[in-house]
Amino acid sequence: MSVQLQVERLDIPQWGRASGFDLDLSAGNFLVLFGPNESGKSSVATALAWLVAGPGTQGFLQRFGTDKETLQARLQGFLGSDDLTIRVRTTVTGQRPGTGARESLEATIGATSLTREELARRLGGGDLTSYRRHYWVEARTVADGDDLQESVSVQAVFGGVNPFRAADRLGAKALEYVGATRGPAREGSARELHDRARALDSKIRTLPDTKADWGRIERDLAAENRKLDHLRPKIRVLEGELRSVELAAAAIRDGLVETRATAHRTVSDASEPAPLDRYLHEQASVVREKIADLDVAERQVVSRQHDYETAEAALDHDWRPLVTGSALGEAGISEAAEAETRLRVCLEDLATLEEAEVEAASRYGCWEAQHDELLEQWNQQAPEPLTPEAAASFDADFGRANHPGALTAEAIRRTGRAKPLERSPTVAGLAFGTVTSVIVGVLQAVQGNLIASAVAWFGTLAVLLALVHFVRSQSKAGEPPDPALVGLATRLIEIRSERDNAAKHLTDARGQMAKQRRRTHGVRQEHREKLIALAVPRELTERFEQGAVHRLRAVRAAQLAAAELVGKQNAMSDLLNEVRVLLAGRDEDVTIAAPRNGMDTEWVVDSEEMPAAGPDDVPVPPDVAPPIAVRDATEAASVFDGACRRVELSMAAEATLRNADDALKRAVQFDETALILVEQSSAEELGTRLAELKVEIDKLEDEQRVVEDEIARLAAARKSIEAPDSQRVDMILEREALLVKVDDAVVHGLGHDLAARLLREAAEQHRRTKQPGLLRRAQELCGTVADDWRSITVNPNASAAAGASGRTDNLLVDSPRGEYTAQRLSFGAQSLLYLALRLATIEEQSRARGVRLPLVLDEVLVGLDDERAERCVQLLADFSSHHQLLLLTCHERTAERARSAGAELLTIPPT
Repeated sequence: MSVQLQVERLDIPQWGRASGFDLDLSAGNFLVLFGPNESGKSSVATALAWLVAGPGTQGFLQRFGTDKETLQARLQGFLGSDDLTIRVRTTVTGQRPGTGARESLEATIGATSLTREELARRLGGGDLTSYRRHYWVEARTVADGDDLQESVSVQAVFGGVNPFRAADRLGAKALEYVGATRGPAREGSARELHDRARALDSKIRTLPDTKADWGRIERDLAAENRKLDHLRPKIRVLEGELRSVELAAAAIRDGLVETRATAHRTVSDASEPAPLDRYLHEQASVVREKIADLDVAERQVVSRQHDYETAEAALDHDWRPLVTGSALGEAGISEAAEAETRLRVCLEDLATLEEAEVEAASRYGCWEAQHDELLEQWNQQAPEPLTPEAAASFDADFGRANHPGALTAEAIRRTGRAKPLERSPTVAGLAFGTVTSVIVGVLQAVQGNLIASAVAWFGTLAVLLALVHFVRSQSKAGEPPDPALVGLATRLIEIRSERDNAAKHLTDARGQMAKQRRRTHGVRQEHREKLIALAVPRELTERFEQGAVHRLRAVRAAQLAAAELVGKQNAMSDLLNEVRVLLAGRDEDVTIAAPRNGMDTEWVVDSEEMPAAGPDDVPVPPDVAPPIAVRDATEAASVFDGACRRVELSMAAEATLRNADDALKRAVQFDETALILVEQSSAEELGTRLAELKVEIDKLEDEQRVVEDEIARLAAARKSIEAPDSQRVDMILEREALLVKVDDAVVHGLGHDLAARLLREAAEQHRRTKQPGLLRRAQELCGTVADDWRSITVNPNASAAAGASGRTDNLLVDSPRGEYTAQRLSFGAQSLLYLALRLATIEEQSRARGVRLPLVLDEVLVGLDDERAERCVQLLADFSSHHQLLLLTCHERTAERARSAGAELLTIPPT
């Protein structure tokens, strides 16, 4: 199937009167460029032709541009479904017209850059000359079809030969042998020879007869010569028949007849391929390409299925249900990954703090145990009122004294004996409390409140006991402590300090850890919310706190693999549908549903379009053949190969039959009599007939020898007789020789005339019934405009070279007014004929090249009358359904007709 080159925009910054044009050609396939003369229409056509098919010659540029003028243009459009952009720049020079012009080209199809050679291949392989011949038709050349008639001549119809000329040559040869009926006869013709013999006979009759014997001998000699003349053709006929029989017998003996019969049987036995088989064989390249595409699609489905299964297998079982859920986005996973990273950092920090807390607790426990142990030793060794701080103070003070007196004085100062004021507040307090309690007790007793009085007396007693205890302790503390006890006190104080520091560090660590736990809890909640937002179940967010994002990425990979699998399955379904349609030999689409699910490769028919049908029984409309129910590329290839094999076997059998028939004809040297004999006679019958012919020939040859001997005897007798007049003898002999030549000339002339008549009749029948497809299509196109034209055929009497007008006459148009060559038609009729032939040629080239190029028509309707112009515009509108067509005109009526037929009008103002 060919693709269309659709020009969407034509931008011409610089080129003649079209400079500055920016034409939007996207309105449709049928466009009219309407403007007055010399407004730039032809320059637009030149730029379009160069863009599509250039480069050309300087002569092409010089026709529309002046020296040093630049052609700069850009084309945008589509080639099929691909974007196409072509930008060209070239300059007119003063070089010879035939010199090739250089160009600067930028061409892209899709995202691929192309050279001019690559672009030409993508556009069908044509050049500017071919494009101008077919796709750019001007008013002055529309009626010139010399370069379009190569494939519609008599030679093209008859395989390179002209049977009509051969018949003319045979007729001319027959006339040479017999002679014209009027006018002077050609020398050597039967008429001229007969006239000479009659003149000689008249002269002979006027000569005197002086001797009777001479006449008798002459009569006998003439009779014998007549016998001889009668025997010779019979012998020639028998010899010809003998040769035919020998050729037929040799063909049968060499097995050629049996070979042809076997070939006939093979053709008869071979089943006739169905029309669908022949259609598939004709479309072999397309079908084979589609099946190959289907095979690739099936392998891609298998590959994507493996990818999906691999991706799914990489998932934990608990995470697999998420694959069939909503599609995961990369943004959401990235946010979850960031939350997971923050959570991991928080957990790592928390673990670090926990380790620090454990270490601080361990250190505190260590110092606490040592402190408790030393405190227990102190409690056991130290006197009751002495504290470790006091003992350490004694040790410090004793260390500063340098004599025994100093120690005593310091000890006295420490115990308070040297300074009773240091303990006076305590003693005074206790004394004041005692006195107060006594007074309160007395007052309460006086008032009769015995309970309050008793309580006051008990308080007095407790205060007195405290006072006594204090005095005793002070008296003991004034003694200097033991050095070992002082060392224990110093160690206890150091351990207590270390314990207090460890307790402070433990408290700080526990505080930081509590803060980190709260922060970690918040980050964990955020992380779980991100996962829940991605449709992860809560139990999975708790179980897979650290590896959730990794598993989500695996889920997304599985989802992407599943999506690719579904896409490939859908593509495979479309290709399978196309293959089924192709194998059915029709263009209607068969609706095939998508897979039953995203991961299943089994295919079913869409129940809405085709209810109650399976993959092997696709219902179609009753007037359409059902599609071939193949399920994969292997089955499609099998069906297609079977169809091609049946066609190829049939073609091979027919070719074998043709070869056998050709071999037999060559063996009998194309002798028609021999061919009839091999059809109607056996080898035994031919052998019998061969013997009979040899006997007959021998008999006639014996008679011929007897007659020749008699002629020789009579000739000798005539020589022995003195002729009364040698002139009479010479005349008689000359007359007889002339009569023999007359007979030969008449036979040859009649044979040539008969052959000429038969050849001409057969060629004429073939010419009228076996016209080329190009002419049949041209006749169909012309029939929509000139409905009184009966046929368009090749001219059997076309001249070998161009006529006086320089144009060929290969075509005949049959109309009610007669059958005329194209040269004898009016300008309008010639314009219509060759426009239709161009359109038919363009269709044929589009199928062969695979590309439908835009067509430019410049005032092609100028020679048509109003009625035919209306019909021709409609013909062009119909043709534009599969070719983009640009009609250039300066006639408002033509533009209006085209617009009425559906064309889009682009008006060019005068420059």
